[in-house]
Amino acid sequence: MLKSFVWLRSNIRILYHSCSLLLKYLCYIICFSKSKRIPSLKIQRLNITNSMKNIFTICLMLAVCITGENYMQAQGAAPQNSEVVTSRKCGTKENEQYLRSEDPLYDVKKEDVMKTVAAKVKEREDAIKNGTPHPYAQYTIPIVVHVLWNTTAENVSDAKVTAMISQINMDWSHTNTDAGNTPAVWQPITADMQIQFCLATKDPSGAATTGIVHKQTSITDFSSSGNPKYSAQGGDDAWDFNKYLNVWVADIGNGLFGYANFPPASASYGTVLNYCTVGSLTNPGLCGAFGYGRTLSHEIGHNFTLEHIWGDEPNCAQDDGVADTPKQADASSGCPSFPHTDVCSPSSPGIMYMNYMDYSDDMCYNMFTNGQKNLCQSTIASYLMSLVNSAATVCGVTDVNTISPADIISLYPNPSTGEVFITAELSNINTVDFKVYNSIGEVVLSKKTNTTSSRETKVDLSNNPDGIYLFQVKTSEGMITKKIVINR
Repeated sequence: MLKSFVWLRSNIRILYHSCSLLLKYLCYIICFSKSKRIPSLKIQRLNITNSMKNIFTICLMLAVCITGENYMQAQGAAPQNSEVVTSRKCGTKENEQYLRSEDPLYDVKKEDVMKTVAAKVKEREDAIKNGTPHPYAQYTIPIVVHVLWNTTAENVSDAKVTAMISQINMDWSHTNTDAGNTPAVWQPITADMQIQFCLATKDPSGAATTGIVHKQTSITDFSSSGNPKYSAQGGDDAWDFNKYLNVWVADIGNGLFGYANFPPASASYGTVLNYCTVGSLTNPGLCGAFGYGRTLSHEIGHNFTLEHIWGDEPNCAQDDGVADTPKQADASSGCPSFPHTDVCSPSSPGIMYMNYMDYSDDMCYNMFTNGQKNLCQSTIASYLMSLVNSAATVCGVTDVNTISPADIISLYPNPSTGEVFITAELSNINTVDFKVYNSIGEVVLSKKTNTTSSRETKVDLSNNPDGIYLFQVKTSEGMITKKIVINR
């Protein structure tokens, strides 16, 4: 019964319009059935009688259509994205076309950005080859979310926005609850991006804020008019793009879930999301399979110069420019089963459909790669350090130059055959509390150890099966969560 109601609710617009067209068609035939003015229809003239059967049928159809019309009016003008959506659509490439029309030098500027970032990527790769790898920084990016609404449904709650930020933090650190779904063959190259996000606690004037702005707008669909990034066009002006990553949430129509732009930062830099995508795995939004918050994980990838994993061309010559993501012919859809192959990757393990830069359903996403991490980190280091440096001021988080728990607590080796060592670098750390979770969230080990005699704590997981484990380590200096792969 519930499924029938959901189907009827999802398809009532189609039913209504179909009934309306059929009624008009019948009336047209009735009016002209005695003439020969409609030969192009190529149907036999109907033998319309005054029989009760025909009258009842037509009246019944009219009642259904009127009911549908009343339902539609009661619901208001339903946004396009409230209907059933079966595939993801990111508008970043379309947004690039718009930016080109506004700036003839757009492609030149983008090429300069990509060359600079590529040089930074190569520098790190060469250092690894030479045996002197450059350590990655732990970055925190301040976010402000502008919620633009015309109907009540579009006025997304603070709870959903907060849940979405928590979700992307788990996604970007690979501490998401479904991290264990990453295929074993790709676990060694799965990345903790070492990039986290915080909702701003201070606005540009220094006043306290939740980092979430709600603004009513007269624009019903930003795909047909207005621009969510500018107050003069029905949207909301960006906060200082040197201090905040701006995220706009609105009805953007056209079946779009979001779009983003590449650096350098400007008044239009940031991400635009369809309001129905805002949510998390535990507090989903209104977009069905795409309402779990992971559209933002995808779009922020574009903000940090990640391309779609298939390279936006339906062939094997184009790719995303990242060495450790496999070739892929086109965008994925739904949630394929592993291994999933195509003409570009015809043998197992096939394509990386669970990568956040593909088009799979939210519940299918679960990983970035080390190559993507290098690209994002190199982009931030080259163009977006002002965002990182503002985090202490606008979010109250640890400044980039201040020692963080990630700097003083290390876990090794990774991958491990069973034994993992926790090392605390500071002498004033006397105790280490840790919990170990398996891939389905169960605590497999919980312990508190004294570190006064040794800076190193051994954790023995030899009796646990191979797989991904999350270590939550707490000291007097703070807490970190790290992923460890057990592989014998």
